[in-house]
Amino acid sequence: MNKFDEALKCYDTALDLEPEYAYAMTNKGTLLSYFGKHEEANTYFGKASEIKIDETDVSAWNNKGLALFNLHKYDEAIHCFDKAIELDPKFLYPLNNKGNALVELGSLDEAILCFDKALEIQKDSADVLISKAIALGKMSKNEKAIQCYERVVAKSTDPFTLAMAYNGMAWIYANTSNNEQADSKVTKALNLDPENPNILETKGFILYNLGRHDDAIKLFDKVIGLDIRSKYAWYHKGKALYKCKKYDEALRCYNKSLDIDPNFAECYNDKAVALSEKNDFTNATETVKKAIQNKPSLAEAQENLSKIASASDRRIQNFWEFWSASRWRKVVAIIIGIYSLGIIILYPLYFGSETTETHEIDGNKSKTTVVTTPAKLPEIYLIVAGLTLLILLSPQIRTAKVGPVQLDMSKESPNVPTTLSLTKS
Repeated sequence: MNKFDEALKCYDTALDLEPEYAYAMTNKGTLLSYFGKHEEANTYFGKASEIKIDETDVSAWNNKGLALFNLHKYDEAIHCFDKAIELDPKFLYPLNNKGNALVELGSLDEAILCFDKALEIQKDSADVLISKAIALGKMSKNEKAIQCYERVVAKSTDPFTLAMAYNGMAWIYANTSNNEQADSKVTKALNLDPENPNILETKGFILYNLGRHDDAIKLFDKVIGLDIRSKYAWYHKGKALYKCKKYDEALRCYNKSLDIDPNFAECYNDKAVALSEKNDFTNATETVKKAIQNKPSLAEAQENLSKIASASDRRIQNFWEFWSASRWRKVVAIIIGIYSLGIIILYPLYFGSETTETHEIDGNKSKTTVVTTPAKLPEIYLIVAGLTLLILLSPQIRTAKVGPVQLDMSKESPNVPTTLSLTKS
């Protein structure tokens, strides 16, 4: 029996003894979630969030907030964390957890304030430093984020915590195209926790950055094998497939990611980019609007909406799209084609050839020479044939002149697991 199974057995024993033990439910849910068993985990989070608690119990409020956090009910979770902070303003865990909930809601400045208050209570808390680093990374304050991770590495001896810190640094370096440093840090993380899906995914993203898209796809597949509901693994696999110009496969991966998280703005944006490559501007427009709806601050989505609208307005169909769009266009295309080819091919056949006789008299003898040449096509006919072919091919020529629309894929968000803080109750 491995440690995972042993831990689950302990929580099951605790719940057998005390069926409404919210702390054990939340812990078991967290463990199940870590190993990719999200649906089962949510069952325990749901049960824990519904248990009536002692309103004077600080730990109970904190743990109920964690259960709601894991159900993505961030506003309700913050209410619980506030209750805990109100009861004990010096309690580190609910401050950290409230900060993490604010990060999920995009309130990064408020989140930083929570983390700073928590660090005033315990300046070297690894959980809080990692949480703060994640928030700083989302704010593109990469140097400050790295400093937080380095403080964790300098102080912590826990392998899992160190792996998370190294993985966080690797992700920041990868996002700033410092792939050598990124690879160094992710290697250290994998040495400490070789089967961690988040770390393997970071390694896959580094391979993606290096243009090794096939290798990246294999690694993302491994992550999906470990955690089939990893929205980031599906998303990054889609990005790698897009780079391989496998647009249909990329779209399938984006859809998988969005099934897991219907509010994943970056994924909506990149899905719109893939749809535009297939000239499906209608669906691309609707998709990029969903990205903006879920994250109005996503600059790439705002720019892409404008570009797609512009491309859709000026878009000219290619040869086959244009002439097959309706029955009358097909008829016109057939008539023009027959007319132009008929001038070139049928004219010589119909009018045959020209015969020229030449008579020469040489003394008492006469000599007759017969020369046969194909009928010459009048220049005006050639001009007319050329113009009709030009009309027939004009959609293709104009499409080439306009060129494809160039959309922007989303910049990466840190895929570092949130460091939540449970308390005994």
